[in-house]
Amino acid sequence: MFSPATCLPDNCFCEVIRPEGLMQPINAYSSLFLLVMALVILWNARGRGWFGYAYAGALAFVGLGSFWYHADLTLLTQAFDNLGMYFVILLPITLLASRRYNFSGLRIASLFIFLSSVSLAIILIYPEARRYEFIFLILILLFLEYLWSGALGIKNRAYLYFGLGIFVVSGIIWVLDITGVWCMSLSIWQGHAVWHILNGLSSYMLYLYYRKIN
Repeated sequence: MFSPATCLPDNCFCEVIRPEGLMQPINAYSSLFLLVMALVILWNARGRGWFGYAYAGALAFVGLGSFWYHADLTLLTQAFDNLGMYFVILLPITLLASRRYNFSGLRIASLFIFLSSVSLAIILIYPEARRYEFIFLILILLFLEYLWSGALGIKNRAYLYFGLGIFVVSGIIWVLDITGVWCMSLSIWQGHAVWHILNGLSSYMLYLYYRKIN
């Protein structure tokens, strides 16, 4: 687990890898924006049920995991980084299932723990599948949204569409960065750092959407 991340030696995004200190400082520090958004969600979630608190915790986990990952680029920190991203998608999936089938608190927690454990096992056994797994989870969420939205009485999807739109833009920037199309390796302007910031905004939009059915 303390072996080098699978992206090494030359596929860890555009930012140059430093030999001392934080290995990718711009990518690491930009991850902390996710902590800021987690605090905003935590403040907004007061008195609104379990989802907001859990979602704020998941987003904080993403921020800390991403910071740690870009700080030392090991297989362990890579797993934490990806697991946090999965949490952000698994929580809405859990919320939708809990509302569709009227789950109790214990069943909600059990479902989330089960889904998270399976996701973690996959990225530990097959690290190269981590990005495909993330996309797969997003597709599952969108499918369940389409399948159950009528039964749950969901009508206004503005926040959902806005959040997905931001995510698509951030995904394009992510691709441009990792492929080297947009790459100034020593600059403070890093595409992957922009991905962190846009994903923080996208996650906030998703929270505003899903808090309505919490």
